[in-house]
Amino acid sequence: MLTEEQKAQIVNHLQTTVEWRYPVASGSNQFAFNPGNNLMVYRRGEPVDKTYPAVEVSFLPRSAIISDGLAHVAKDYSGALVYGFGELEPVIITVYTHQICHGSGSYKTHGKLVADAYIRRIERYIRRYWPKLLNNMEAFLKESISFNVQDISEFLQGTERQGFEMVIYLVTTNKWDYADEDPYYGVPGNTDPETGRFEDAVLSGAEYDSPYSTYLSVSGYMRDKNW
Repeated sequence: MLTEEQKAQIVNHLQTTVEWRYPVASGSNQFAFNPGNNLMVYRRGEPVDKTYPAVEVSFLPRSAIISDGLAHVAKDYSGALVYGFGELEPVIITVYTHQICHGSGSYKTHGKLVADAYIRRIERYIRRYWPKLLNNMEAFLKESISFNVQDISEFLQGTERQGFEMVIYLVTTNKWDYADEDPYYGVPGNTDPETGRFEDAVLSGAEYDSPYSTYLSVSGYMRDKNW
């Protein structure tokens, strides 16, 4: 399962990498709509004052185990077995825009055009950058499940909003090992002296704490209140 730090890095990388100006084609109106620092990219459930356009990222609970091995043995590392399996984690990315997006001067365009452009750019961005980004997190895109993109503007009627939504699936790693485990007595100091049964595990791989000290899941103003 992705850690909160890893999710924060993913959202921050999305916010700082994708081109949010519109349109990108050369001409008199190139980049006429530029949300700049007003564009919100946030984790669903964050206590933020939402402005539009906005990009919401929802990390859903892990579900199916999609890869497994005999007795969960993932590999043999220096004579010690490492156990683990992959888990499916859905991610929903939703783009919201105003009905009409006002740019510089008298420029304005329909929000659906901007929302559509954003979701397409996000898909290209994910295919280009996430394989390497996720590899460092011991995760990968489940590309055998197609990216599901749909127009959700119909569900936003009465809000003066337009929207597109994309669902993708990640495979994340759940790993553990038994450090210095005796095949009969288990881990020294962590076993029941009468039964010799295993009582504790050593966390392995991606589950180690990292020195990532800044929580970057919100690209806008977070309200400092007691919740």
